[in-house]
Amino acid sequence: MRPPAGTGWIGLPGGATDIGVGANCRAWIIGENAIAGGGQTWFWAGPSRGWQPFNGGGVRITVHAVGLPRVVNNTGGIFRLQSNGVWLQAPGGGLDIAGGPDQSLWLIGLDPEPGGHGVWAFTGSGWNYAGGAGERIAVGPDGLPWIVNNAGQIWHLTRGGWAQMPGGARDIGVGADGSVWIIGLNPIAGGWQTWRFNGSGWDPVNGGGVAISVGPDGMPWVVNSAGEIFERI
Repeated sequence: MRPPAGTGWIGLPGGATDIGVGANCRAWIIGENAIAGGGQTWFWAGPSRGWQPFNGGGVRITVHAVGLPRVVNNTGGIFRLQSNGVWLQAPGGGLDIAGGPDQSLWLIGLDPEPGGHGVWAFTGSGWNYAGGAGERIAVGPDGLPWIVNNAGQIWHLTRGGWAQMPGGARDIGVGADGSVWIIGLNPIAGGWQTWRFNGSGWDPVNGGGVAISVGPDGMPWVVNSAGEIFERI
């Protein structure tokens, strides 16, 4: 049986600045090639075909439970890719976005708050302020967000309200199985060290990165400071 933190990293082709992996294991990246809106979006078509380009640019990306991306672009615009291949602009604006395996959608908005920018939940008709503030966001299988604020603090929204978690981070990812991983604050080769939540604290895992997303199997995908892409196995 594979250990909870996996056994190693495999390098994937291409380069990226951000990555998102959906509950169905569909992976998308923000590529390094600049187009309108930021970097171009690409989707993983498997080892034989690699990353395939798609129209539309952004700076932060998440993947809906059915495998379609949602992006925030370099002007704060929010876009959702529909099943017909057309991007639909959502109302409002944001800095980071995260979709949950339950199809929930959360946003770090543009409104300054102590700790960063306000956290918002999408209801289908618009965004509702959820309290709290951060810079990076991920969503667990219960549909509730984990955030990292501008001081590196980690917070989790529970049914009882926001709870501060131990440790510190620069980015965070949560898998459909509930596994939580972070890009920590300690610099190492490739960016900052990856850590896995053990239920009460964080276990260090070799390998550095700057952006992280977690697949449905609980294993992370990271982008490092050189734009290289790695998947944990």
